[in-house]
Amino acid sequence: MDDRDLLREATTALVRTVDTLDDAGLRAASALPGWDRAQVVAHLALNAEGLAGSVDAAGRGEHCPQYRTGTAREDDIDELASAPAEELRARFLASTTLLAEALDAVQGDAWQARLERDPGGATFLVAEVPRKRIAEVVLHHLDLDAGARADDVSPVAAAAVVDALAVRLSRLGPVQAHAVDLDRTWPQPGEGPVVSGTAVELARWLSGRTPVVGLASTSGVVPAMKPW
Repeated sequence: MDDRDLLREATTALVRTVDTLDDAGLRAASALPGWDRAQVVAHLALNAEGLAGSVDAAGRGEHCPQYRTGTAREDDIDELASAPAEELRARFLASTTLLAEALDAVQGDAWQARLERDPGGATFLVAEVPRKRIAEVVLHHLDLDAGARADDVSPVAAAAVVDALAVRLSRLGPVQAHAVDLDRTWPQPGEGPVVSGTAVELARWLSGRTPVVGLASTSGVVPAMKPW
């Protein structure tokens, strides 16, 4: 199963959860400190819309940052999160379709086009978009705290999240992550302590989610990660 198949599968599960949330459910607190569920859903919708716009522009040989500015991103999340539940759910569903269609239309060299998160900000390849979006979908589905559990995430999907976040390991020095359910190590086995656990718990750890459970380190200490 390639990244786009994994993204479709993870998105379908997320859509089912979002569809169950009425106004009261959306205004309830999420597992993300300071965010309610509506803000999580709004972020997911705007993230998909931004990625779709950037990918679509790249396919035409044009340039369009994912977000106008970092500040505008936060303001847009709050504005959309305040919409009625039906409107927010519809916007979210439409955004997933937009991104899927944009990715399906990518051809040839367009996969190697470089995109900007915001003007002058971090850049990434179109080819990285499916995996980046998998991380958003899988982690924020759990953040909604609306029935999805870490055990529901397949090891393969969790590994795609670790792939997307593995660069964060370099900030800890020569630390490795080993998924015991896949017998896979990030980066390649080498020097330094090894943090071991299931792929989904490694994904949660790398994204700074707490509490960290089910992990062990050969150093005796699992390093703390800042929120993603």
